[in-house]
Amino acid sequence: MKLSDAGDHLYRVFRDWKGLLANPEYDVRAPLVCWNNYRPSMMPEPVTFEDVAEVASDRQYSFQVAADGSVIQIFYRYDDSRRKIKQATLAYYQATNQPEQQELEEASAEEQPQQPPEDVEARPPGVGLPQWMRIDYKEGGSDCPIHADCHMHLSGFPETRITLSNLPSPKQFVEITFAWFYPEVYRRKRLTQRGDFKDTGWMRFVNRNSMPCEDKRTTKHFAHLRIPPIPFL
Repeated sequence: MKLSDAGDHLYRVFRDWKGLLANPEYDVRAPLVCWNNYRPSMMPEPVTFEDVAEVASDRQYSFQVAADGSVIQIFYRYDDSRRKIKQATLAYYQATNQPEQQELEEASAEEQPQQPPEDVEARPPGVGLPQWMRIDYKEGGSDCPIHADCHMHLSGFPETRITLSNLPSPKQFVEITFAWFYPEVYRRKRLTQRGDFKDTGWMRFVNRNSMPCEDKRTTKHFAHLRIPPIPFL
């Protein structure tokens, strides 16, 4: 994905998940893919529901999940050629542990409205700590396989960095966000009753224009999560 293609790519993400994503704030300003009023920041550890509510209130996100106000952040920094990514952060933060599952399921039905959803706010948080994931990438950022250039952090495991084979595109990241954190919604949208993909052609589209950041040196020898670098055949 070249920087010049990023705006269209993110618009297609929003259209694909219409009714399930809300409040698009994504922005493309060379050399960044970020969001309106972007301010560099890092979530504290441990992340709390109050931290997520503050991010939502300040609109420091690319999208929100329509039913519960959870936030998705998509950030890439390109080099001077606008073709190569030097740094990236992709994150999902749960806004409440009281998700409106019925709303999510209803929104995932095929008969969805064409107009974008109205503004949504994060719902009042419950107790405990939110679920979240964050993928970080920095070109040549590490010589250590347990801290690979592209790795994932997960809530509850502050010292764990899961190696990824490749940096996800926005389409791929939103795809895994719904698959992992809203599995019933994902099942209704993408899978048949038998659990097969409804449309493998669409999945090839999801994996098109992947990010050229594959860490072959690390993944040749080390267990990792595979991010499809090319469309499945």
